[in-house]
Amino acid sequence: MNCQYSTPVNLGTEELPDWEYSELTCEFSQLELVENTTTGAEFYVSKTIGYGDILVITFLTLFLIFGILKFLTDFLIPKLVNFKRK
Repeated sequence: MNCQYSTPVNLGTEELPDWEYSELTCEFSQLELVENTTTGAEFYVSKTIGYGDILVITFLTLFLIFGILKFLTDFLIPKLVNFKRK
């Protein structure tokens, strides 16, 4: 966020001035610059998350959960229980 004060107004008298700003203009950026202090590498990070991001995160989460469940049911549980298959 970048803010600039403008339009100063004297709320006091000529002998004892009391200056205040009457306008504040702020710019909100959607991107934030991240810089590595050691290497000097820099990249931008988006401060917002969209529907596409939510969709990708949901897909990856479901893929991870089903992958773990498949690993447990196919590999780990039969070895722990020692099923006798005929």
